[in-house]
Amino acid sequence: MDADGATVLDDSGKPIAGGNVFARPIGHFILADVLKLVGVQGKSIEDAINVIMTHIPMNIDKAPWVRVIWNPTTQRIIGSKSERALIASMISHALGLKINMKVRELKQKYRDTIEDSRANLIEPINWSGRQIHEDLDDDSEYISEG
Repeated sequence: MDADGATVLDDSGKPIAGGNVFARPIGHFILADVLKLVGVQGKSIEDAINVIMTHIPMNIDKAPWVRVIWNPTTQRIIGSKSERALIASMISHALGLKINMKVRELKQKYRDTIEDSRANLIEPINWSGRQIHEDLDDDSEYISEG
């Protein structure tokens, strides 16, 4: 996408690979999954959209997208529903939402998926929908309400 939001095309008329994750349908699905959880948990969807767009990298060549839903070598979308769910859980966890797996499991699944044993989850984001509570360790478990 260019500065005006128009899709940038190569010389053959095809969209240039990479770019903003929300220029691709898979990005819409992930955002919808996160926003559904935001709504189910009674948080502000508008605030969540603003904080996601401000704090989560939108470049598909960066974490959390690269090597989960985007292959940087082939410049193609990869992954299935489970990879979409992984990124949605990572974003939801960063927002402080209740998710359906332990943090340790989420981190390990992400590390296994991208084949990087030292990769970290998205840093916690402070926003209007985040509950204030003590730091949770890797054994904390969040149960999804939806």
